[in-house]
Amino acid sequence: MAQASENNPRPDQKTLQEAGELEVFDESGKAITFDQLYNTEGRQVVVFIRHFFCGVSAQQCSYRGQHSQY
Repeated sequence: MAQASENNPRPDQKTLQEAGELEVFDESGKAITFDQLYNTEGRQVVVFIRHFFCGVSAQQCSYRGQHSQY
């Protein structure tokens, strides 16, 4: 995990709670709250991409999918 610093502080508990309440979509397109992605058993990796037509994001997602240990 990235370390907090003066220029990159960790979010406070209120911010984390608000982020967890945001609606996102799972791999099947079902609407869920963001915290449902990471409040489960086991390890979770959440990757933020710009959009699917971004070449860098597409390459990164492809690489991560092929080299995942999980």
